[in-house]
Amino acid sequence: MTAPRSSLAAPSPHRRAVGFVAPLLAISVIVFGAAPAAMAAPDAPVIVSPGDGATTTGSTATISGTVADWGGAGGYVEVTATHDGIVVGSCDSGWLEYYETDWSCDVDLLLGDNTVTAQTFAGEEEIGGTDQITITRGGTQAPTIGSPAPDAAFETGGVTFSGTGPALGHVDLGSADGEGFTSWCDVGVALDGTWSCTIDPIAPGDYDVGIESTRIDGTPDSSAWQTLEIYPHKPEVTISAGPGSLESITSATSGGDAGATWRQYDSDSVTGFWRCPVGWSGDYGEDRPDAGPEVACAVPNPMPGTYLLSSVDFDNGTHSFDRGDLVRIPAIPEITEAVANADGSLTLRGTVDPTWESPFPTVHEGSTVVVELVGEFEFCDAVTDAAGAWECTGVAPSGLQVFDAFAISRGFADDPDVAGVLDGYHDGVSPRSGTLEVAVAAFRPASSLTLAAAAIDVRATGPAGSVTGVAFHRVTSDGEGGYSYGYPVETCEHGGTEGDTSSIECGLDGLDPGIWNVYSWATVFFGGESAETHYRDDYVLIPSAPTLGSTVSSSGSVTFSGSAGAGDRVSVFTLEGAEACSTTATASDTWTCTDTPGAGTHSYRAISRSQGFEIDVDALHEPDEYGSSFQGYSTWSATTVASVAVTSPSSPAPAPTPTTATATATTTALSFTVSPGPYFPGDAVTFSGSGAPAGAPVTAELHSTPVALGQTTADSDGGFRIVAVIPEDVEPGEHEFVIVVMGESGALSVVTQPIVIDLPTENPASSPDEAGPTSVVDDDGGSAGGEAAPRTEPAAPSVLTEALVTFGRILDNPGLLAAAGALALALLFLVAIPTELLTATLSSNTGRMGRGIARVEAAADRVRDRFITLTGSRAAAAAVLVVLVSIVFGFSDPAFGFDLVSLRLVLSLAIAFFILFYGVSWLTGLIVDRGWKVTSVVTIQPSIVLFAILGVVFSRLVGFAPGIFIGVVIGIEMFNASRRAELGAALVQFAGVFALSIAAWFGYSALSVAGDPHDFWGALTVDTLAAITSEGLTGVAIAILPLAFLEGRTLWEASKSLWFGTFLVIATGFSLIVLPTALEETDPADVGIWYVVLAVFGALAFAAWGYFAWRARVGERTGADATERNTTV
Repeated sequence: MTAPRSSLAAPSPHRRAVGFVAPLLAISVIVFGAAPAAMAAPDAPVIVSPGDGATTTGSTATISGTVADWGGAGGYVEVTATHDGIVVGSCDSGWLEYYETDWSCDVDLLLGDNTVTAQTFAGEEEIGGTDQITITRGGTQAPTIGSPAPDAAFETGGVTFSGTGPALGHVDLGSADGEGFTSWCDVGVALDGTWSCTIDPIAPGDYDVGIESTRIDGTPDSSAWQTLEIYPHKPEVTISAGPGSLESITSATSGGDAGATWRQYDSDSVTGFWRCPVGWSGDYGEDRPDAGPEVACAVPNPMPGTYLLSSVDFDNGTHSFDRGDLVRIPAIPEITEAVANADGSLTLRGTVDPTWESPFPTVHEGSTVVVELVGEFEFCDAVTDAAGAWECTGVAPSGLQVFDAFAISRGFADDPDVAGVLDGYHDGVSPRSGTLEVAVAAFRPASSLTLAAAAIDVRATGPAGSVTGVAFHRVTSDGEGGYSYGYPVETCEHGGTEGDTSSIECGLDGLDPGIWNVYSWATVFFGGESAETHYRDDYVLIPSAPTLGSTVSSSGSVTFSGSAGAGDRVSVFTLEGAEACSTTATASDTWTCTDTPGAGTHSYRAISRSQGFEIDVDALHEPDEYGSSFQGYSTWSATTVASVAVTSPSSPAPAPTPTTATATATTTALSFTVSPGPYFPGDAVTFSGSGAPAGAPVTAELHSTPVALGQTTADSDGGFRIVAVIPEDVEPGEHEFVIVVMGESGALSVVTQPIVIDLPTENPASSPDEAGPTSVVDDDGGSAGGEAAPRTEPAAPSVLTEALVTFGRILDNPGLLAAAGALALALLFLVAIPTELLTATLSSNTGRMGRGIARVEAAADRVRDRFITLTGSRAAAAAVLVVLVSIVFGFSDPAFGFDLVSLRLVLSLAIAFFILFYGVSWLTGLIVDRGWKVTSVVTIQPSIVLFAILGVVFSRLVGFAPGIFIGVVIGIEMFNASRRAELGAALVQFAGVFALSIAAWFGYSALSVAGDPHDFWGALTVDTLAAITSEGLTGVAIAILPLAFLEGRTLWEASKSLWFGTFLVIATGFSLIVLPTALEETDPADVGIWYVVLAVFGALAFAAWGYFAWRARVGERTGADATERNTTV
């Protein structure tokens, strides 16, 4: 964020301080209410009705009376009723104006004698006298059981009883039987005559429940009775199913006796049932089961269909509701086909009849078919499709095998579209299918070999779930026409638990010339009890490395020659990977080939690859395990260097247009293009090409001294693209772009493109006359000076956009925190004492100025009431007032007008005002209403608009920036609030506004790190967060002052230490976040100017005290002179 920019000259720190204090003091008078008018204590109320000693049978009485004189400002009457010193009821008359003398309210009474006291209250501190009468409430208050209702029934567990009884007495609740009354709970009755208690648990049974009551004075009252049934919970059920079996265990949770019944359904008809325990008739009355709390039940030889288990818990003459559990046994599957796969696995296919009819609303997801080798282990499983078809694959031991299958229901549940009545839904298992015999062939592992210079990489893969391994053997002749293998040179085994992998990768390099055996195996474990292992033999011939020599001819060609194994393919490559030439070694083990590389010194090396190698299968010990024979590569030869003389001047650099380079001495049509020149050090260039093997690595280089520029992998079509940067330190002159591609065999393909890299040029400096706007970077990383964004731009900065110090800046400059603390302490000592003196002065001189203040306050109240009436509600009035004040405050921006920045400024101010003051006030009202039972309303002060105009005018005159957002225009007014409620409300408001301000500041700081906003809504968010922070911290900084008409006075009078702690927190936040911005370029650590500001405030407070003290002395002398004259006369 950057500092706010203004077309006005920056004011001095002293003018800023004055600009801050003047509107602060002016607006604070309106913010939290004007000083109260002078008033006297009101007269005591007179209770007119009912008369002293009156009697009533009602639970409430209407108390009415008069007040002769309210002392000048109106008030209210509070009425309380007590019984034996305990407050049993209270009410108040509501606020009465000074001319209203009649009052009344309804107060609650208890049975017996009630003392009723009325007292008057006016303002915050004026308390009048009292009047008192006695009212006797007669009659009785019989207890009742309101809940549960008579003849109610509950499952075992807790039951909550509630009802009515004699207020402040107690009731005894319990049950009666032949042995007497058993008390369950003895509880007190509330003032409103209600009671409740919870009994947990109550054992199953039928109960006569009674209640007996006693009044507050200990007098027994009366009783009430009703019946209650407690029945056991439904039993717990466990169901197990398997091929040809269906069993259950029913457990009575109460400890009573369990009973169960299985029913088999065919469509809507019951085709069979089985009761448990055996011999139980199914009667829930006299002939109940007595087999104990657990009973097992089984369905013999269950066939496909629907089965319902009904279970009951019997205990103490009662029984639970029936528990219903439904089981679906699917159709018996068929195995229709067996297919052998190339990897040795076996696929089985079949069907299951998907049709299903049930007498209950249910759904299911088909079946899972499990295939087993008969009598041995599970072979595979599969889920049926919508038509009932299934297919699964597994690995079986070789030989003749017998398979069968069974089906398990899937997703059996109640129909979500129909209300269910059962407790559980269970997937059952079908009987076994018929068998299928299959002749299973032995499986064998597969292998994939990758060959490089004297190196082999292999990937061995076995059937799914098999454990695989690889071993490398050096193969030699055994002297008898066969092969000898010896110990493995390298072995790679999985080494994990059985059946958790199906492939392994293994490699070996530095291989000696000769035949190498790659021995792969795969082991399959069947059901954890048996296993089979099968093998594969692959063979690779590694040839001897060729020798390499070179001869340069006068024409510039280079002839390479050397020795190699007869029939081997010899290839010569540059060290950069470009193939120079290749040939086949002769029968005499010699070879030669030629290349024309061009002028310069070149380095080469050669490699051989075997050709036509095939292992003699007949000579193998186990020819059935043979796989394939592969042509291997030798190691690289020694390097040779060939120097070709320059025969003609170098050709000029090509024109700066895209060119295509084509490979030579390669089997692929490799080519590439590069972005056009001219080329300079540090330039970005793009290579695009085609003709590379799919998936091959592609490298871009800069020559003559090779420098890697970038690398990628060719796509499936052989295309590639590399974006690179020419090194900054490259020497200007002739160079080459080089693309190197490595093929599957390890062969390298190289294409080149000559280029010229030019000398870097300096951009000519602009003349002063041509220089454009400049920008200077400040310490925070933002730009200062230069051209500001036009105000018609949606995200152009306003006076709010960069108005606050950020959290990041405080972290970078911890001294700001120390300065804020020092200023907070200064505020504490330089504000607290003058403010207390000023408050005492105003309080003791209300007689001299009270009438004027009262008139102003009355006029402001009339304006407020008319404003609320005009807008229709307090919320609407608050919204209108917020918008008006926001528009007025907008004029503190010198460029304020009809543009997007001004619109955004007004919106952000309005949103912040409404959230901070209407929202917090409304929330505070809810809290004090629930916490202290105090009625409150959200109030507004329309007259703040006038002070806002004066504050903006003054800020513009003295150049104070930002100089706005000072004050609270909305608050709450509480009726009949106690001191504790007033203190709580003040703390809630302070905490709410302060917390919102700090949260908004953190959000503002986070968005500042992200950079300047780019659109209207982003800028509006930043401005709103800044406005919430500025408005909130300034508002609470004013409100915490302990003046008589501010909320800070409530904290000061309740607890000086509480006020000190709250003040230090608020003042530190205000000084840390708002003041450094208000000071702009002034160092926030220099707090001397603010000491001057506070000294001026103190001087004003002492001046007010001195003025009224002088007035008091003048009044005393005038009174003395008058006394003397009267005496003389």
